[in-house]
Amino acid sequence: MCRLMDCTHIHQSAACLSFYYHMYGTSIGTLTVYKQDIQLPGGDPETILTLQGNQGNNWKSIAANIPVIDNQQVRIEATTENTDGLGDIAIDTVVLKNFACP
Repeated sequence: MCRLMDCTHIHQSAACLSFYYHMYGTSIGTLTVYKQDIQLPGGDPETILTLQGNQGNNWKSIAANIPVIDNQQVRIEATTENTDGLGDIAIDTVVLKNFACP
């Protein structure tokens, strides 16, 4: 499992998270984006989006609106099934904009 977290401060009611992803192979698990209230570290994170399984051997892009309240953290988490080691998950060009996605 790998986690990428962002502590950018957003001052709007929604933010646009966009990134490129590559999920290819036989042991692909999930790529999940969460938001978490950083003042409640033991609280359950809210799932924003989940991608699962082999998505093909090419880069794809995705954008998602994230409802914003104060003191939140965005977390991107990747897991693999690790059954045969033949697969990977990669992300690139992660952008968090201070406005909703078009």
